[in-house]
Amino acid sequence: GWPIDLGKDTEDKINSKLNSLNIRLKSFEEQIGISLDEARINLIVNRNNFIDSNKKLTEATNLHNHLKKSLLDRVHNLRSTRLNTCYTVNETFQNCLKLRGFRGELNFNFKERKLILKVSTKANESLRKIESFSGGEKSFSQIAFLLSIWKPMHSKIRGLDEFDVFMDQINRRLSLKLILEKVAEHPKTQTIFITPLNISKIEGINNDSVYIHEIEDPKRRNNSDNS
Repeated sequence: GWPIDLGKDTEDKINSKLNSLNIRLKSFEEQIGISLDEARINLIVNRNNFIDSNKKLTEATNLHNHLKKSLLDRVHNLRSTRLNTCYTVNETFQNCLKLRGFRGELNFNFKERKLILKVSTKANESLRKIESFSGGEKSFSQIAFLLSIWKPMHSKIRGLDEFDVFMDQINRRLSLKLILEKVAEHPKTQTIFITPLNISKIEGINNDSVYIHEIEDPKRRNNSDNS
C-alpha cells in the first residue's frame, strides 16, 4: 500500500521513545550483568533444564510409588504367610499332643520375639509352661513342638540327637510312635535319629522304610596292658 506520512512530530516522538527504551534496556543489562540476547539464551536453556528435571521427577515419583506398593504387598504377604504358618504349627502341635492325652497351644509373641509352649497333661487342668513338667512329659512336649515346626520347613533332611534319653518308657514309646507317624507322612524326606538306647523292640520300628544302624560299643583299653 501507499506509505503513511506520520508527520515529523510523530516520528520524532517515536524515535525519542525508542532511544529512551534503549537507554533503559542498557541500564537494565548493566544491572543484571548480561545482555538481552544472553538472557534470552539462558531462558531457553533453563526452560529445557526445567522440562528435563520435571520429567525425571515424574519418573522418580512413579518409581517411588511402584516400590512403595511392592513393599506394602510384600509386607502383606509376609504377614499372611506368618499367620498361616503359625496356625499350621499350632494345629500340628495340638494334634501331636493328643496321642499322649495332652492338650496345649503355642503362643507367638512377635512384638517381644518370644514363643511360649503351654501344655496340660490332664483335661481338667489349665495350661502351664512345660518347665514345670517332669523330664518325660517335657521331652514329649518338645518332640511334639519339633514335629510341628518341621512341617512348614520342607527340609529334605532332618535329624534328632538323643531325643529320648530323659524319657520314661511310656513317653519314649509314644514319642517314637508319634515320630514314625509323622515321618511316614513325608516319604521323600530322610529323617535321622540318634539314640544311645535300644529301639529294636519299639512298635512300628520294623517298617520297611526304617533302617537301624547299630554302632559297636567302644573297646576300652586297660592301662595295665601298657606296662
